Amino acid sequence: MRPENFTLTSMNETTRRLLLFLLTTSWLLTAIYSAMTPSSLAPDEPHHFSYAYGIYQQGLTPFFDRSAIRTDQGEYNHLRHPPAYHFLLASVMDILHLDKDFTAVHLNVDDYRAVLRSSAIPPLRAISMGLYAVHLLGLYMLLSFLVERRLLTNLAVLGSAALILFIPSRLYILGTVNNDALVAAVWPFLALYGLRSMVQPSLPAMLMLVLTASLAAMTKITLLIVAIPFVAGALVAETVRFFATGARPRLSFWLREVRLIWPRHVPLLAVFIITVGLTTAYYANLIIQYGSVNPSYTQIYELPATDNIFHFDGPAERGWQSIANDVIRSSWRTTTGIFGHSHLYVTANTSTELFLVQIAYGAALLALVVLFFIHRRTSFQAALVSAVFLSVPIVFWSIWIQWNVDNWAINRHLGTQGRYSIGALEIGVIAVFLVWSAYALDRRRLWRVFGYIGLIGTIAALSPVLARPLFYARQNEHLFFAAKMPEVIQAKLLSEGFQRVDLSAVKPKSFVASGFREALNRTRHTNVFTVEPDGASMRGPLPSLKPSGLTAVEIAVWTKRGSRETDFKLELTDSENLPLASAKLSLGPDIEVDTVCLEIASGAVGKALSITRDGPASSRWEAFWKNNIPPLLLGVFVKPAERCG
Repeated sequence: MRPENFTLTSMNETTRRLLLFLLTTSWLLTAIYSAMTPSSLAPDEPHHFSYAYGIYQQGLTPFFDRSAIRTDQGEYNHLRHPPAYHFLLASVMDILHLDKDFTAVHLNVDDYRAVLRSSAIPPLRAISMGLYAVHLLGLYMLLSFLVERRLLTNLAVLGSAALILFIPSRLYILGTVNNDALVAAVWPFLALYGLRSMVQPSLPAMLMLVLTASLAAMTKITLLIVAIPFVAGALVAETVRFFATGARPRLSFWLREVRLIWPRHVPLLAVFIITVGLTTAYYANLIIQYGSVNPSYTQIYELPATDNIFHFDGPAERGWQSIANDVIRSSWRTTTGIFGHSHLYVTANTSTELFLVQIAYGAALLALVVLFFIHRRTSFQAALVSAVFLSVPIVFWSIWIQWNVDNWAINRHLGTQGRYSIGALEIGVIAVFLVWSAYALDRRRLWRVFGYIGLIGTIAALSPVLARPLFYARQNEHLFFAAKMPEVIQAKLLSEGFQRVDLSAVKPKSFVASGFREALNRTRHTNVFTVEPDGASMRGPLPSLKPSGLTAVEIAVWTKRGSRETDFKLELTDSENLPLASAKLSLGPDIEVDTVCLEIASGAVGKALSITRDGPASSRWEAFWKNNIPPLLLGVFVKPAERCG
């Protein structure tokens, strides 16, 4: 465990240049995304802006009033994140001298808010881009230190950097007003000083580890989870040294470190005291005020539990495995999925992708066990560091899944945004390369060959997982609505005499109507279905149709097919649920409104409309290896007609 037993090295010049090229390219792609994405269109951007704006209005007080923070239209801001990122933005708002009163202009409130956001968000996005530059610097320092300590090969540096830097969701995380930009800036330093505390212990390194953990706690609680394995790893490493060298040498070492800290590192000590003190005061205040370190927004605004917009009706109980499966799969989609100025979103074949990830990670875990028990004397340091890095995503997902299990019991809701896990995922990528590098750096040829096979195999397994989304991306449902202007489409259909049919899912119960707020006009859209699996059925009562003697009904269906040929079966039924007329509609590959006319017997009265997905079932091979995007049903409208044709 003593550092002097390990030969220091450095990154070769070719690797250094290629790494700098990757870092620069990633920053430029993110800058392009940021410049091309309209203000307030990025996920949660208006809420993060309003959070910072609410702090700015209160004068940057550390004990700000959360209940005074409102989003557009005076609605409650549901963000409950710690405020480090938002204080940074509020400080910039103060420098820019933004107007603190939305209504203090001649424009109406809605127009003024739009003008304010469009003028304020670009410079605030520049803060995120600056934080991304800090992230890239920290990542470069982390990878360089791993090479210097002979823990990572030059090939592994390039492989891990390429996989990390081009995860698609990083573009919108780091190119918009979003507190995950500060998460990205913090985690490389958290890993770096955790690593230093393990392999090159010093009091400044320990102070920096605790300081970055405190900053993580003030940025996002999910990032604090990432700190747990590094703090534990530093304690384990020091315990091993304590027993290996004896108590007296280790106590002498730390006493010397304490004596040296005062004259040499006074600024670090001051920043440490301030950061840890503010973090302690912040969470103590939350506990005193709300009785929780992570209060719900209904607690913050003193609302009844029934007003929680994140509460959904669902089964009271679900198994741990079922929730874990949903959390991992849905999080993965949004981790590899959202990128580009149009919010391209990938509904990836998660079965295949997660299978490849499991292969890569499982092989690394097995190799780590061998490393511990066969090479524990010569490679214990590499094994310990690899184990700590590998444990980060395991610890994160264990805690995150359990949090969702508990949340389901209260709200029937899962928190599944992939950006929450981005730091843990990226550390996990480095971890896999660390394990194989330990073999590739071995003195014995056989183990070196084994290590390089593992490195190349990891790149081969994970590259398609992160690169393949570029080839089957589609626009996000938010952009379906933004691009096709639902209010215009609905207004056009209503002007033509159509009336909306309110549908609900009836078979099976594995899918439900989903509603979300369209980014531009903040209106609630319902009757939106991701129609999966085959045989899924929706049903809704028909509005009152006149004239009384109608003999036909015209149906306008707003859909998108998905990746497979799909038909919808439309069926009109009477008050006793008996069929009156039916037809099949073949869906097109684009978002479009198709019209179908159904003739019914004179005097019959249509009471309900059912829509069923009718398509061949996927084979197991197709379901596992192909990207089966389900069709979307975005709205259904009906009107009476004299006759069809």
